[in-house]
Amino acid sequence: ALSFLYDTFSSNGRQNAALIGPLGAGKSTIVHAFAESLLAANSAVSSQLKFRQIISLDAGAIISAARSRSELEQLVNQLFVEAYHSKNVILCLDDAQLFLEDRPGSVDLSSILLPVLDGGGLRLILTMDEQRYLQISQRNPSLATLLNRINIAPATYEESVRVMQDQIISVEFQRNVTFMYQSLKEASRLSERYMYDLAQPGKSVRLLEQAAGY
Repeated sequence: ALSFLYDTFSSNGRQNAALIGPLGAGKSTIVHAFAESLLAANSAVSSQLKFRQIISLDAGAIISAARSRSELEQLVNQLFVEAYHSKNVILCLDDAQLFLEDRPGSVDLSSILLPVLDGGGLRLILTMDEQRYLQISQRNPSLATLLNRINIAPATYEESVRVMQDQIISVEFQRNVTFMYQSLKEASRLSERYMYDLAQPGKSVRLLEQAAGY
């Protein structure tokens, strides 16, 4: 997924990416890793990407900041214009369905997003799960055709363990606990058996976070 992001945002085509996968599969983690690599002085990314910043838009904060639909559209359009003129910003719409559906806590901004994607002048990353992506694609096929889709599959056992080793350090520090390697293996086994609302590695990490409280 990271190599696809590097290729997409270094190309001369439409520089956008839609990370599609189940909750917990690590879409946000991939975006964070991509952001860190762009800012690392010793990373081997192309000069087109070096030191670009990824800024995540919080749908809830944006919706609550506007008093009307027109004010909301004006605010989002202003954000897009500023990101375009900055020349070094990649915008991330995490849980992008919140910007593409008319439901409580979300708003459909497809009319603003479509010309932005079609023009190709603004760099965007969207993340959402497969079901929401299919629903939005059926309602608005032209939107799906403009996105460079990247499928994010649930992590394998080995990948989950590596993610746990990286992410559990902060939990150990915050909770003043230490996890042995065996506990990571057990977390993967038990989460696979009893947790169904998340994919790997998210379910293993959540189980360890919950266990830290005991």
